[in-house]
Amino acid sequence: MRRMTREWADGQAILNWSWAGTAVFTVTAVAATIAPGWFEWPAVVVALLLFAGGMITMAWAFLVAVERSRTEAIGIGGLYFGAGSAPPE
Repeated sequence: MRRMTREWADGQAILNWSWAGTAVFTVTAVAATIAPGWFEWPAVVVALLLFAGGMITMAWAFLVAVERSRTEAIGIGGLYFGAGSAPPE
């Protein structure tokens, strides 16, 4: 498996891209609400690109989980809901 940079390994890059996507979506959605004639198509394109990016990220995360499941026991709760990922208080 290829080596990950520290930024990708700890998930910070995904969080940064998530915030950037949220900001772009918010700006285009508000602009499309105020002036639909000008910003309707840019808002649709941004929404569809974010949707496609989310599908690709979900597929990538699933494949990482499949690879990880070969060496560790992973339940559905841990895979999709993060159950058992935080230490008990």
